[in-house]
Amino acid sequence: MAKTLYLHVGMPKCASTSIQGVLRTHADLFAEHGKFYDIPPRDRTEGQGNVTGLLADIRNRRTSKVREALSFFLDRDSDVILSSEMFIGLARNSLADDLIARAREDGFTPKLICYVRRQDHWIESDYKQHIKGGSDWDDAIGALVKTRIKNKVLDYHWLLKNWERSVGRDNMTVVPLQSGQDDLYPLQRFLEFLDMDPALAGDLAIARQNVSPPVGLIEPMRYLKRALRLKGMKSTQIPKPLHVFLNEAPGRIEVPQRRYLLSHKRRVSLLERYEKSNAALSRDYLGGQPAFDTDVQDDGVGSNTLATEAASVLAAWIVSNPEQLERSGTDAAAQADPSGERRRRLRQVWRYFVSKSR
Repeated sequence: MAKTLYLHVGMPKCASTSIQGVLRTHADLFAEHGKFYDIPPRDRTEGQGNVTGLLADIRNRRTSKVREALSFFLDRDSDVILSSEMFIGLARNSLADDLIARAREDGFTPKLICYVRRQDHWIESDYKQHIKGGSDWDDAIGALVKTRIKNKVLDYHWLLKNWERSVGRDNMTVVPLQSGQDDLYPLQRFLEFLDMDPALAGDLAIARQNVSPPVGLIEPMRYLKRALRLKGMKSTQIPKPLHVFLNEAPGRIEVPQRRYLLSHKRRVSLLERYEKSNAALSRDYLGGQPAFDTDVQDDGVGSNTLATEAASVLAAWIVSNPEQLERSGTDAAAQADPSGERRRRLRQVWRYFVSKSR
């Protein structure tokens, strides 16, 4: 019996969480179409696909656990779907080869789908996730760009060539995501990949997952995150006040209207760095169709204002937050003088959230 192993390898911040939510929510429907999707009993990871635990075991060479998880997935008489954003880096070495070899031994033909976004857009979404998520990352976006460049994460053609070695070019589907596409587009392409009717997307779609916060709140969140760490708060405790800030700040204070964290010049430079890689991506995996548009918009807001904006936003947040005022011991007279209190708070926040957090 011919069986297919469908590999959804990401990338991160490319509708992966939404697609995985559909797979999880409608697993019974996919099973009716002969597509198995489930999470192994011992893998308690939530919201990261169904093979996060397996990939960790593969990387750490935990042979018995890998064998157990692979049996859970591959000892079946149906097609199987494996999904994880972390899949993308597995093919850097022989680890992907081992997985694909085992699948072929069990009668599966591997097929792979990968979603990509233009590098300057992707890195900003990646940075937002680092700041608002459970990561300890609290450095500036420039440092993250350097890290991603060093690790070749932004060289999509190179990453996909690694996977091609394991699964073959004819078994690979690459989906560029761009602004202006319908919200259902990623799911429609995924259903096509599974040889299912893309028209089902409208019935299967769930609420958008892991929605990005306003760009103007990202740097204030970063400084807040650093300040909380400097005060000794544990990493597991920090997400809660960050989420309070993220959820309540837009209704209380004015949020800076910026679309990008990187300057226009930096975004242009980033695309120039990957111009050849993107051209090769188009040639090898997209039938010559351009992977991305090349229009680099300028929102007219310089990146050199980020620290000043962050201090101002955090000052406004503290002044507008009665709980913060109460905890700070501000007396009634000070509260009756909001303009003086605001100036005092601005100096305090600038000194604490910015100068100490550099």
